Amino acid sequence: MRGLWFMVCMLLLSNGLQGQLKLVKTTQHEFYDEVGTIEEYGVVDIKCERSNNTIKFTFKDSRFGEANEYGSFSFFDVDSAFVKLYYTILDGFHYTPIDPIIVELPEGRLDLYYNTEYNKPRFWFAYTENDLPDNVYTSEYFTREQIIALFNMHKEQDYATALR
Repeated sequence: MRGLWFMVCMLLLSNGLQGQLKLVKTTQHEFYDEVGTIEEYGVVDIKCERSNNTIKFTFKDSRFGEANEYGSFSFFDVDSAFVKLYYTILDGFHYTPIDPIIVELPEGRLDLYYNTEYNKPRFWFAYTENDLPDNVYTSEYFTREQIIALFNMHKEQDYATALR
Protein backbone atom coordinates (compact mmCIF):
# COMPACT_ATOMS: atom_id res chain seq x y z
CA MET A 1 0.00 0.00 0.00
CA ARG A 2 2.85 2.36 0.85
CA GLY A 3 4.46 1.63 -2.54
CA LEU A 4 1.20 2.42 -4.34
CA TRP A 5 0.82 5.69 -2.39
CA PHE A 6 4.43 6.60 -3.27
CA MET A 7 3.81 5.93 -6.98
CA VAL A 8 0.66 8.10 -7.00
CA CYS A 9 2.52 10.96 -5.30
CA MET A 10 5.40 10.72 -7.77
CA LEU A 11 2.96 10.69 -10.70
CA LEU A 12 1.15 13.79 -9.41
CA LEU A 13 4.42 15.54 -8.62
CA SER A 14 5.91 14.83 -12.05
CA ASN A 15 2.79 16.15 -13.82
CA GLY A 16 2.91 19.29 -11.70
CA LEU A 17 6.55 19.92 -12.57
CA GLN A 18 5.94 19.61 -16.28
CA GLY A 19 3.29 22.33 -16.04
CA GLN A 20 5.85 24.69 -14.52
CA LEU A 21 8.41 24.25 -17.28
CA LYS A 22 8.00 26.21 -20.45
CA LEU A 23 10.33 25.87 -23.40
CA VAL A 24 11.36 29.18 -24.94
CA LYS A 25 12.18 29.20 -28.62
CA THR A 26 15.40 31.08 -29.29
CA THR A 27 16.14 33.10 -32.38
CA GLN A 28 18.93 32.20 -34.74
CA HIS A 29 22.07 34.31 -34.65
CA GLU A 30 22.68 36.37 -37.74
CA PHE A 31 25.92 35.59 -39.47
CA TYR A 32 27.59 38.51 -41.18
CA ASP A 33 29.91 38.44 -44.17
CA GLU A 34 32.72 40.95 -44.02
CA VAL A 35 32.55 43.71 -46.62
CA GLY A 36 35.67 45.61 -45.55
CA THR A 37 37.90 46.41 -42.57
CA ILE A 38 40.29 49.20 -41.65
CA GLU A 39 42.97 48.13 -39.19
CA GLU A 40 45.91 49.95 -37.71
CA TYR A 41 48.65 47.96 -35.95
CA GLY A 42 46.42 44.89 -35.82
CA VAL A 43 43.56 46.73 -34.09
CA VAL A 44 40.29 47.09 -35.97
CA ASP A 45 39.34 50.76 -36.37
CA ILE A 46 36.15 50.00 -38.29
CA LYS A 47 34.53 46.97 -39.87
CA CYS A 48 31.64 46.78 -42.33
CA GLU A 49 29.58 43.59 -42.52
CA ARG A 50 26.53 42.42 -44.46
CA SER A 51 23.89 39.84 -43.60
CA ASN A 52 21.14 39.39 -46.16
CA ASN A 53 19.62 42.87 -46.26
CA THR A 54 21.31 44.29 -43.13
CA ILE A 55 24.49 46.37 -43.10
CA LYS A 56 26.41 46.64 -39.82
CA PHE A 57 29.32 48.93 -38.96
CA THR A 58 31.41 48.26 -35.85
CA PHE A 59 34.01 50.89 -35.00
CA LYS A 60 36.53 51.78 -32.32
CA ASP A 61 35.30 54.64 -30.17
CA SER A 62 38.08 57.22 -30.33
CA ARG A 63 37.02 58.87 -27.05
CA PHE A 64 38.70 56.07 -25.12
CA GLY A 65 42.19 56.36 -26.62
CA GLU A 66 44.05 53.14 -25.88
CA ALA A 67 41.06 51.20 -24.53
CA ASN A 68 39.28 49.04 -27.06
CA GLU A 69 35.72 50.29 -26.65
CA TYR A 70 33.54 49.78 -29.71
CA GLY A 71 30.30 51.26 -30.97
CA SER A 72 28.11 49.92 -33.74
CA PHE A 73 25.13 50.78 -35.87
CA SER A 74 23.19 48.95 -38.52
CA PHE A 75 20.53 49.61 -41.12
CA PHE A 76 18.60 47.78 -43.79
CA ASP A 77 19.91 48.12 -47.33
CA VAL A 78 16.57 49.34 -48.71
CA ASP A 79 16.55 51.54 -51.81
CA SER A 80 20.35 51.21 -52.17
CA ALA A 81 21.00 52.80 -48.77
CA PHE A 82 24.49 51.25 -48.61
CA VAL A 83 25.53 52.77 -51.95
CA LYS A 84 23.92 56.11 -51.07
CA LEU A 85 25.87 56.27 -47.80
CA TYR A 86 29.08 55.43 -49.66
CA TYR A 87 28.61 58.21 -52.21
CA THR A 88 27.48 60.68 -49.55
CA ILE A 89 30.75 60.09 -47.69
CA LEU A 90 32.85 60.26 -50.88
CA ASP A 91 31.19 63.49 -52.01
CA GLY A 92 32.38 65.14 -48.80
CA PHE A 93 35.99 64.50 -49.79
CA HIS A 94 35.44 66.52 -52.99
CA TYR A 95 33.91 69.65 -51.50
CA THR A 96 34.75 69.32 -47.75
CA PRO A 97 31.60 70.68 -46.09
CA ILE A 98 31.98 73.03 -43.14
CA ASP A 99 28.91 71.76 -41.28
CA PRO A 100 28.34 68.07 -40.56
CA ILE A 101 26.17 66.01 -42.89
CA ILE A 102 23.44 64.37 -40.82
CA VAL A 103 22.15 60.91 -41.72
CA GLU A 104 19.09 59.61 -39.89
CA LEU A 105 19.20 55.87 -39.15
CA PRO A 106 16.45 53.65 -37.70
CA GLU A 107 18.22 53.36 -34.33
CA GLY A 108 20.10 56.65 -34.20
CA ARG A 109 21.80 59.50 -35.98
CA LEU A 110 25.09 59.61 -37.88
CA ASP A 111 26.93 62.94 -38.17
CA LEU A 112 29.58 63.00 -40.91
CA TYR A 113 32.47 65.43 -40.38
CA TYR A 114 35.31 66.50 -42.67
CA ASN A 115 38.46 68.52 -42.19
CA THR A 116 41.71 69.03 -44.03
CA GLU A 117 45.15 68.40 -42.62
CA TYR A 118 48.28 69.03 -44.71
CA ASN A 119 46.04 69.63 -47.75
CA LYS A 120 44.55 66.15 -47.42
CA PRO A 121 40.86 65.80 -46.54
CA ARG A 122 39.94 63.53 -43.65
CA PHE A 123 36.62 62.11 -42.56
CA TRP A 124 35.23 61.01 -39.20
CA PHE A 125 31.74 60.43 -37.84
CA ALA A 126 29.79 60.55 -34.61
CA TYR A 127 26.96 58.13 -33.88
CA THR A 128 24.21 58.86 -31.35
CA GLU A 129 21.64 56.24 -30.36
CA ASN A 130 18.00 57.35 -30.23
CA ASP A 131 17.41 56.06 -26.70
CA LEU A 132 20.79 57.32 -25.35
CA PRO A 133 21.19 60.88 -26.70
CA ASP A 134 23.95 61.74 -24.21
CA ASN A 135 26.10 58.80 -25.34
CA VAL A 136 27.94 59.76 -28.53
CA TYR A 137 30.36 57.33 -30.17
CA THR A 138 33.07 58.90 -32.34
CA SER A 139 35.22 57.21 -34.95
CA GLU A 140 38.87 57.61 -35.85
CA TYR A 141 39.87 59.74 -38.87
CA PHE A 142 39.71 58.06 -42.28
CA THR A 143 41.04 58.92 -45.72
CA ARG A 144 39.20 58.59 -49.01
CA GLU A 145 41.22 55.49 -49.89
CA GLN A 146 40.31 53.84 -46.59
CA ILE A 147 36.59 54.51 -47.17
CA ILE A 148 36.79 52.97 -50.64
CA ALA A 149 38.41 49.86 -49.11
CA LEU A 150 35.87 49.75 -46.24
CA PHE A 151 32.91 49.74 -48.61
CA ASN A 152 34.81 47.35 -50.92
CA MET A 153 34.10 49.49 -53.97
CA HIS A 154 37.45 49.77 -55.66
CA LYS A 155 36.19 51.46 -58.79
CA GLU A 156 34.63 54.85 -58.46
CA GLN A 157 31.70 54.76 -60.81
CA ASP A 158 29.09 57.37 -61.32
CA TYR A 159 26.25 57.42 -58.82
CA ALA A 160 23.48 56.57 -61.30
CA THR A 161 25.31 53.48 -62.54
CA ALA A 162 25.91 52.24 -58.99
CA LEU A 163 22.22 52.43 -58.11
CA ARG A 164 21.18 50.14 -60.97
